[in-house]
Amino acid sequence: MRARSLVVLVAGLACARHSAGPPGPSYAQRTSDSLEAVILTACPHFKDSVAPWRQVDAKWDDDSTHPTWSKDSLRRVLLVMEDTDQAVRFASETHPNDSTLGPAMAAIDKENERRLGAILGRYGWPTRSLVGAKGESAAWLIMQHADLDSSGLQRRGLALMQAAPPGEVKQSEIAYLTDRVRVNANQPQLYGTQFGPLPDSGVVLRPIEDEAHVEERRARAGIEPLEDYICIMRATSRTRVLRHPPAGGT
Repeated sequence: MRARSLVVLVAGLACARHSAGPPGPSYAQRTSDSLEAVILTACPHFKDSVAPWRQVDAKWDDDSTHPTWSKDSLRRVLLVMEDTDQAVRFASETHPNDSTLGPAMAAIDKENERRLGAILGRYGWPTRSLVGAKGESAAWLIMQHADLDSSGLQRRGLALMQAAPPGEVKQSEIAYLTDRVRVNANQPQLYGTQFGPLPDSGVVLRPIEDEAHVEERRARAGIEPLEDYICIMRATSRTRVLRHPPAGGT
């Protein structure tokens, strides 16, 4: 079982779990593997392999079910971009007092945004048929972090993902990017994937539209229940994580 890793708190959850190919596992994969034991110990319900959300998720993750893709060179580019994205974020989490990492992350994000924008212009969205499941997920992760872009890259990427044929884009990634776009536009999210900073320290779940039905939406998209998601955040985070704003708004 592969686990989602917390890499940037205000980003919600980002998937750090893909192998970049020879000569060995990528930085993202090694980081994910090291966190999986922590997550499974702290959040035992996450082990439920027969949960409906996991069945949706499992249909996507294994590249062996769709072993061919047409643009292997593009896939390799995306996996390297993903690895760079994840390495600087993990460094930021493990060395929070290193003042050089914030500018380094911003520079990496800016360059990844530029490159991903060029990729979309040439190929459209990098689908599973084009770059495989891991390549498609790498493109999503880079897009999820494209918050510095002012040209509407995230909205453009979301529209392309939503227009892709069934089975070409992972549903949970559409959900994550939907929430990211809505939160960046100061709108309530739909799936409860995004957190924002508290005034003093820590993060809190952003408001959710129609929260009474959020678990149904999460299950359909192949996302774990919200309480499990928050448990993972708490288990892998160096700061407090709240579902609701504290009394008094602080």
